Amino acid sequence: MNAPLPVTRFAPPRVRAEAIARDDLLARLAGLQRCRLVMFSAAAGYGKTIAMAQWRQVLLGAGGTVVWLSATRGADTPARFCAALAAALKAADLPVAADIRQLLDDEPDCVPEALVPVLVNAIASHDGMVHVMVDDFHRAGSAPVHGLVQALLDEAPANLVVALASRTRPTLRLGRLHAIGECTEIDAHALAFDAAETTAFLEQQLGTEAALALARGAQASTEGWPAGLQCLATAAKAVIAAGLPPATALQACRELDAYFAEEVIAAAPAELVALLEPLSLPPHFDDGLAAHLTGNGDAAALLRLAFAKNLYLLPEAADNGRQWLRLHPLFAAFLRRRLEAAGADIPALHGAAAQWFEQEGCALEALQHATRTGALADAVGVLRRLPPDRANLSVVRKLRRWLADLPHDQLAAHPDILMRGAFACVLAQLPDQAQRCLDVIAAAPPRPGWDQLTGALRAAVALLRDDVPGCLAALPAEVPTTWPPRLRLLHAAMTVSCLSRQGRFDEASRHFHGAATQDAVASDDELAGIATVTAAYAQYYEGHLREAQRMASETLSRMPAAQRARSLAACQARALLVELFYERDYPDTAHALFQESSDLLCIGLPTAMVSVAQTRARLLHLHGEPERALDGLAHVEAACRRAGLARGTAAMLAEQVRLLLMAGDLRRCEGRMHALQALAADSGATGPSQDEISYLCALAGARFATALQRPDEGLRCADAARRLARQYGRGPWLQMAGLARAVALDALGCHAEALAAARDVLSAARRMGLVRSLCDEGEAWRSLASRLQCGDDAALESYRVRIAAASPAVARCTAPSGASPDVFPELPGLTPRERQVLALVSQGMPNKRIAQALGLSLDTIKWNLKNVFCKLGVSSRYEAVLAAQQMQAPSTD
Repeated sequence: MNAPLPVTRFAPPRVRAEAIARDDLLARLAGLQRCRLVMFSAAAGYGKTIAMAQWRQVLLGAGGTVVWLSATRGADTPARFCAALAAALKAADLPVAADIRQLLDDEPDCVPEALVPVLVNAIASHDGMVHVMVDDFHRAGSAPVHGLVQALLDEAPANLVVALASRTRPTLRLGRLHAIGECTEIDAHALAFDAAETTAFLEQQLGTEAALALARGAQASTEGWPAGLQCLATAAKAVIAAGLPPATALQACRELDAYFAEEVIAAAPAELVALLEPLSLPPHFDDGLAAHLTGNGDAAALLRLAFAKNLYLLPEAADNGRQWLRLHPLFAAFLRRRLEAAGADIPALHGAAAQWFEQEGCALEALQHATRTGALADAVGVLRRLPPDRANLSVVRKLRRWLADLPHDQLAAHPDILMRGAFACVLAQLPDQAQRCLDVIAAAPPRPGWDQLTGALRAAVALLRDDVPGCLAALPAEVPTTWPPRLRLLHAAMTVSCLSRQGRFDEASRHFHGAATQDAVASDDELAGIATVTAAYAQYYEGHLREAQRMASETLSRMPAAQRARSLAACQARALLVELFYERDYPDTAHALFQESSDLLCIGLPTAMVSVAQTRARLLHLHGEPERALDGLAHVEAACRRAGLARGTAAMLAEQVRLLLMAGDLRRCEGRMHALQALAADSGATGPSQDEISYLCALAGARFATALQRPDEGLRCADAARRLARQYGRGPWLQMAGLARAVALDALGCHAEALAAARDVLSAARRMGLVRSLCDEGEAWRSLASRLQCGDDAALESYRVRIAAASPAVARCTAPSGASPDVFPELPGLTPRERQVLALVSQGMPNKRIAQALGLSLDTIKWNLKNVFCKLGVSSRYEAVLAAQQMQAPSTD
C-alpha cells in the first residue's frame, strides 16, 4: 500500500510539437468551465489522451490547477484508486493528498462515504478551478471504483471539473447531469480529424505532394480516425520509398492489421469476435440481421456489449428513419480478411444477407449482396424488383458498385438492367462506364422507343466529356411525350448547360422558364435541383451573380437536411456557392462551406470540379499559403489530364500562371505558360471548350507579357480575350479581359485611356457583384485603380476604394464599405444581438473574431448562434445566412 507510484502516471505523455492542434475541439472544451463531467469516450486510437493533454496544456498556460492520473489495471478498488489519486493530488501540490493518505493508512478498506467528503471539502476550499483528469479510466473499471466516482460527481463542488478518458462507457448515472447541462461527452465523432486536419497531418508525415494524393482516400477510409491515419502514413512512407504511388497504402495495411490484433481483438471475448466477423460484410446491420447471419440467439446482447466496449461500432440512421449499426470501415476490412483466412463460405453469407435485406424491403442492400453470391440470376432478380431510384449519392454509388461487379457480356441478355446502369453512371459522372453499358445495349436487339432514350444518355456522356457540340447533336430537339419526368429533367439540364456554354443565354432562359420545364422543375426530384443549378450557372456566366446565388441557395433550402447530405443537386449547388461566396468577398463562409462539403464537391461535372479547385487555391493564397495553393492546382491539373479534360487542365494552368505572377516567380510562370500555349494549340477539344481554352490562354498571355514588360503583346492578348468574351456573352470574362487591357495600356504610357478602361471595368464589375476577381489581380491593377477618381459617383468611388485597398495576401473578413452594422433589420423573432451576430457571420467572420469584435465571450456567441439556428430552422452558419437573405427585402446594391 505504501509503495511509491511511477511519476509517469501523474503527467500525460509528452505532446509532440508537430501534433495536430485540435483548435475547434479545444475551443469547445474552453467553454466547459462549469461542466461537472467531461467524458472522452471512444475506441482505441481516437486520440483521447492527446486531446485531453492538449486541453491540460491550455489550462496550465492560463495558470489553472490540473491533476492528472493515468489509471492502471491494479487500481480496481476504491482504496487503490484513491491512493493513486492522492499521489496525483500531491504531484499537483494540493494539500488534500495528505488527508486522503492518512485516511487510507488508518482505514485501508474505507468506503466512498468516508473518502469523498475529504476530497470534496479540500477541493472546495481551493482558490480557483481544479480539473481532475483520469486517463485510461477503463483500466480501473470495477463497479466499486465507478461508485466512488459517481459519489464524487454527486457531491462535486462548483470549482471541480472531472475529465475521464475511457475506451468503454463507464456505468455512471449521468441522466441528471445531462439534464442540467453539467455533463459533456466527447465521442469518436468529435475526436476524429476533419478533412483539413487529416491533410495537415499527412503533410507533416509525407510532404505536400504525397498528402494531396492520399488525403481524400485516407479521410474516406479512416473517417478521421487518428491511429488509422498514423498507420496509413507509416505504410505510405514504405510504398513511396519503393517507388509506388502513395495511394497504394490505402490497400491492405499490415500496420493496421497488427494494431487491431494487438489493441482490440486480443482483449475482446471470442464469442463477440465471432459475431462481428460476418457482420463485416453488410454495409450496416441490426439485431435481426446479426442473428440471421450468425445463428446466435444472444446477438442483441452481444451487440450491446460491443457498443459499450466501443469496438468501432457506430450508429447510422437511414433516410427513412430506420436505425442501423455499422463497423468502422478499416475495422470491417480487417475482420473480412480474418473471415476469409478462416475459410468461411463468403458467397453463402452474402446470399443470406441478400435474402434478409429483401425481406425487410431494403432492395439496394439486397442487390449489393446478391451481386457477390456469384450467381447472376440472383442479382438480376433483385434488380428487376428494385423500386424506381432517386438521384442521390447513396443510390448512385450502390448502383455503380454492382455494375462494376457484374459481367457486361452476360448482361447483354438483360438490356433493361444495363439501361438502368447507364443512367446511374451518368448521374455519378462516370462517362466511360456509362458508355460501356450503352455499347452493350447497342449490340442487343432494338426495343421500341429506346433510340431516343439511348440518344439522351449518349448526349449526357458527351457533356461529361466536355463535348458540347456532341451533346447537342445527340439530344432530341423536342422531348418525346412518352419520356418519364426524370428523363425530361435530364434533357432540360443538358440543354440549358449546352446553350449557356455556347453563349445563347436568351435561349437557355426561355428553355428553362418554359412551361414544360417549369412543370418538371416544380417536383421534389433531385434532378429538378440539378436543372435549377445548371440554370444558376448560366446566370453566373452572363454576370448575374446575385441571381445565381439566389437560385443555388433556394435549391439547397428546399431540400430536407438528410437529402442535402447525399444529393447530387446539393453537390452542384455547393460547388457554385463556394465560388460565389468567395467572389463576393466572404472567404471564411466559402471556406466553411468547402470544409463541410469537400467529400461531395469532388463528385461533380467538369465545370464544378474546376470551379471548386480554383476557389480552394485562391482561399489558400488569400490565407498566405501560396505553395499549398500551387500544389493543389497541379494535383487537379494532373487529374484533368488523366481524365482527358482539356478545359479543366487549361483552367488549372492559367490559375497557376496568375499566382506565380503575383509571387514574382517568372521562371516557373514561363513553364506553365508554355504548357498552356501548347494545350491551346493542340487540345483536341471542340466548340465552346476549345474557345474557353483559347480565352484562358489569351488572358494568361496578357498578364504574362505585361509582367515581362512587353505591354504591346499584352494588349494584343487582352484584345483577343475580349473578342472571345463578347462572342460568348460572358460578363465576368469580359471584365477580366478589360482589366488586363487597362493594365497593358497603362504600361504603354496611355494613362488616360487606361484610366477610362479601368473605370468601365469597375462600373460593370460592381453591377455584376464581382469583388475578389478584382482584388486578387495584382499590384499593377491596384496601382491603376488607386489613381482613378470616381468622385462623381459615390457608390462607384466606395467600390473603387475597396478594390484598391485590398491585399491579396491577407484574408479580409470586413464588411463592405458603408455597410450598416445591422444588415438584417427585418428578421422577425431575432433579438438585436442575434441579428448583430448573424450580420458578422454573413461577412465571413469566425466565432472568435465575432467575440473579439463585439467584446463578448466565445460561449455567448455560440449561444446566440444556437438561438439563431433554432429560430430560422437551420443547422449551419451558411444555411442561416442564406435563410436570412431570403427573408430580407431584395437588395438594391
